[in-house]
Amino acid sequence: MIDEENGLSLWDATIIWIGTFICWMLPVLLAACMDPVDISEDECPTSASIQVEEVAQLELEVESEVSASFTQHPLAIEFMDVEECLEFDSYPSATSNKQRVLTKSEKDLLAATLYLECRGESIKCQRAVLSLIFNRYDTGNYDSLHDVVYSPNQFSVASEIQNVDLSLATDQYDVIEYVCKYGKTLPDHVIFFRAGKYHNWSDTEDYTFIDNTYFSGSKKLRKKLEEKY
Repeated sequence: MIDEENGLSLWDATIIWIGTFICWMLPVLLAACMDPVDISEDECPTSASIQVEEVAQLELEVESEVSASFTQHPLAIEFMDVEECLEFDSYPSATSNKQRVLTKSEKDLLAATLYLECRGESIKCQRAVLSLIFNRYDTGNYDSLHDVVYSPNQFSVASEIQNVDLSLATDQYDVIEYVCKYGKTLPDHVIFFRAGKYHNWSDTEDYTFIDNTYFSGSKKLRKKLEEKY
């Protein structure tokens, strides 16, 4: 039969219609076939996911070994950037990793000292100042933290400590709890600090500054620690 209007046979028209239908449906069918199947990693772990887990485990093992080697030497970590060191929860050294247990009176003393010395500075700076107080005590030159704070020419705020309203020192108590739990944030030989600039004494060496507070180490104490550890 001939389609008089278009000049096509019925067979030709059928072929054209089928071809048009296939061209229209083909992209839809391909898209449906290519839709990914949702399979969780738990049900079917891929080799890629297994490799990621293996790498993560290896990184943990290496990190553990490196941390252990740092702990063996109090000054070993100082080749790293100072700011990076200060981001750590504790600074690996001979005394920093131990937890400290303080009496209430010691906490009150330190809270008042920090409140007067550096309440306007950042929490990081206050942790460093407290770490420095512990460093001085850990030298063995003082019988108590009270002696460290009230030692002549050490803390100019010592005469005002008894007048501090400790209810205002909540941030300072938090700093004390943190450092006592996680350890000091400065290496053991850093025992000097002041506002505005580093000390320029013959025995001091610049360490770092936080906010407006500059921290310096003792060369003699550093050498003593290197020989000891």
